[in-house]
Amino acid sequence: MSARTPFIAIWNALLLVACLAFSAAATAHALTDCNAEIVAVQAAREAPESEGQRPTTGWETVSLPHSWSQRWPRHGGSVWYRIDWHRDPAAGCLDTPVALAVDRINMTGELFVGDALLWRDAHLHEPLSRSWNMPRQWLLPASLVGAATPSIWVRVIGLPSLSPGLGPVHLGDPAAIAAHQAQQHWEWRTVFFINLMISAIAACIFAFIWLFHRGQRAYGWFALTNLFWSLFIVNMLATSPWPFAETLTLARANACALLLHVLCFIQFIRHFGALDGAADAAAARADSPVTVLLGLVLKVAWPAVIVLAALVWLAGPYQLELALAAVGVLCTLLYVCSCLWGVARHWRGPRVEDRLLAACLLIFLGVCIHGWLVNANIRPNDPTLIGYVAVITSLVMAALMGLRIARNTQRIALFSDELRGAVATAQTELRSNLQREHALALDNTRLQERLAIAHDLHDGLGATLVRSMALVEQSDDALPPAQMLSILKLLRDDLSQLIDTSASPGLSAPETPIDWGAPVRNRFIPLFDELGIACDWHTPALWRAAVPPAAYCLTLMRVLEEALTNVLKHSQAQKVCVHLSQPDAWTLVLRVEDDGVGLDVDSVLRGGLSIGMSSMQTRVERVFGTLQLQSRPGQTCVEVRLPLPGQPT
Repeated sequence: MSARTPFIAIWNALLLVACLAFSAAATAHALTDCNAEIVAVQAAREAPESEGQRPTTGWETVSLPHSWSQRWPRHGGSVWYRIDWHRDPAAGCLDTPVALAVDRINMTGELFVGDALLWRDAHLHEPLSRSWNMPRQWLLPASLVGAATPSIWVRVIGLPSLSPGLGPVHLGDPAAIAAHQAQQHWEWRTVFFINLMISAIAACIFAFIWLFHRGQRAYGWFALTNLFWSLFIVNMLATSPWPFAETLTLARANACALLLHVLCFIQFIRHFGALDGAADAAAARADSPVTVLLGLVLKVAWPAVIVLAALVWLAGPYQLELALAAVGVLCTLLYVCSCLWGVARHWRGPRVEDRLLAACLLIFLGVCIHGWLVNANIRPNDPTLIGYVAVITSLVMAALMGLRIARNTQRIALFSDELRGAVATAQTELRSNLQREHALALDNTRLQERLAIAHDLHDGLGATLVRSMALVEQSDDALPPAQMLSILKLLRDDLSQLIDTSASPGLSAPETPIDWGAPVRNRFIPLFDELGIACDWHTPALWRAAVPPAAYCLTLMRVLEEALTNVLKHSQAQKVCVHLSQPDAWTLVLRVEDDGVGLDVDSVLRGGLSIGMSSMQTRVERVFGTLQLQSRPGQTCVEVRLPLPGQPT
């Protein structure tokens, strides 16, 4: 929707009003050429005891349109109107047909030509028919008129609280009367019906929009404003008080619908320009004292409306007129205040729809001023003005809200484009980060594998090499070929074990602790025997619970190999003790003690000088175990404690 759409709607509406005004002027001119003329109109109250009988006394001259509320304030029932008319014999049109038109009857009634009944409304008792906005016309039969001009009698039945009376009556040429009544039907029914349809459709559309955008409260209040206005307009078109049983009940409900419409209109005006809290707060700080005062008046609208609505429902038949008048005054006052407040807020708004809303509010303000002039008897009452203005402003307001929706949609589209660009950028960055992380993960995996191989080489094959080198160095003579072959086979077996443990993660654990210690024992015992080092082995015959995982067994084996290698290389010990135990079913404890020269534990751990100690510490921590090293001259102890998985909490 472009920004020019509301201006086009306003221009078309102004052309429509001009055409209607020209049509009304043409119809008025046609009525002046009619061949009949009303010469006198009289009215008299019907006595309660003589229902349906024409009064014989009390006739008073009146002019049409006429409402008997001021002449007979508390009269509720029937009033008879006598309309005397004649045709000019000199015009030569005594034989031409005559048409009769009654613009409206408030509230219901019947019509006679002479003593002959010409028309009677459907319900003359509660629930009363409603002919107050129903133009009617009849072709007077030649048998009733002839050369004479019998009086026209109209019996009107109404309620004192609803301004009962008779509207304009016309006599004349059938074609002119038909054109006039078509204009009346357009102004009093079609215009209001169009406005009803526009308001009802707008209420439905913007209610659905608000349901999907709860944060945009202006749409919800606009939907409620049109809903209650539609209910109010129904009163202008209804020909019966259905679904209510009484006419006064419908009048009360209609007054409440008008009050609620005004309240919702106020809330709509207050929320229209508030795009966010910051913008609304900034506008509030820029308000003038008059605007602040008007805002305070609008804040007390809710309690005032609630009190007045209660009075409308509690008022009796004779007090209801005063209550309805109070409703009109309060609604007019609130409308004026809200229009002035809205104009002050939106006239200098940053958006086109703000200024268009201010222009519509000025039109509303003009209608309110016209209503005051009518109440002061300065201007004639013309309810059709409300119909025309309501149609125009409903179209313009709907166009404004549509413009707001189009602007929001455009903003959402721009945001979607920006979001798509941001998502594409984020995807590119994420893809780059993932590639970088993948490369780092590969490098880390390679590094871990290298460290694992280094530890295995150091703890396994390295230990064997150390033993072999010690054996060669401490031998006085050249080793025989058989012994050298045994050393080479031992190196081959260690290398095969290293390859198997690195390439086969599913290695099986030894069935018993003896099976676990046998390979290490077989490798080190011959070397210890040749070096004169006594070695004691203490291992249980069976595991206390299930067989520990292979990783735990391998960790203890590597730690044991490294500890025994350190004994060979550094300790100068004479005795070594290896002790494997299970204090409980979920803990393995390995202790390696020797009686060597000892070492400075703090210096070794703090300085990181021992690759073997670092390897042992890393292996133990990998399976969530603990390693303790204690040493002094004559005693060095390495203790490893491993908690087995599956331990109950």
